Amino acid sequence: MSFSGRFRVRTITVVGLLSLAVFLAYLFLGEEDRRSASPTGGQVLVGSARTEASIQRGESLSFNYSSRTEPQVLQQTPRKEESIPLGRNAISIPNHAEEGKKRKGESFTDLERRALADPKPEERIRALERLSVSEDRARAVAVLVHEMHNDRDEEVRQAALDALEELEELSLEALAHVAVSDPDPSLRLRAVELIGERDEEDKRAVDLLRGISQRDQHEEVREAATELFDEMNADK
Repeated sequence: MSFSGRFRVRTITVVGLLSLAVFLAYLFLGEEDRRSASPTGGQVLVGSARTEASIQRGESLSFNYSSRTEPQVLQQTPRKEESIPLGRNAISIPNHAEEGKKRKGESFTDLERRALADPKPEERIRALERLSVSEDRARAVAVLVHEMHNDRDEEVRQAALDALEELEELSLEALAHVAVSDPDPSLRLRAVELIGERDEEDKRAVDLLRGISQRDQHEEVREAATELFDEMNADK
């Protein structure tokens, strides 16, 4: 073989080797790019029935990057609820459901005791509301009147007055006590309005309104009593 022929063969061989090296480098770099693009850093095998079932059960999958075998299913450990010790600063959270069950069977005496002595005004009001629908009407009215006259909280006294009005158990004497003696002007005003709704023939109501119109310290109460007194006198 001539010198030129041998040169051509060597050239073709070198070119072939270079092409093979470039092709292998391309394959290697492409594989690295595909691995880095995956969120898990490797091939994710999907589509098999076993894999899909595992995903639906919420099980974890481990992937084998060096083979194309089925991914292994890892057993999922049930997550335990952690308890946080609160120590001395623990906050007591009342169980309202249990409390409601206990109170559902409260006797009249229990309700009466709560209405008269519970330190929380809202609890006394709740007790009064339940007493107002009690079958023992006479005893319930007695408790309501006592609270209307004597409770230290104006909202409790107002709740008792409202309950007695709903029951139509507000006597003139009970209203007179509120209209003359209650420290809250709004309650005295309400009592005056209820007195004004009574029969105009009731001389006691007329005299009571005249006295309030002259003596009450609150202008609005005096004006309301004067207006009602005039109306009751005009109807005679």
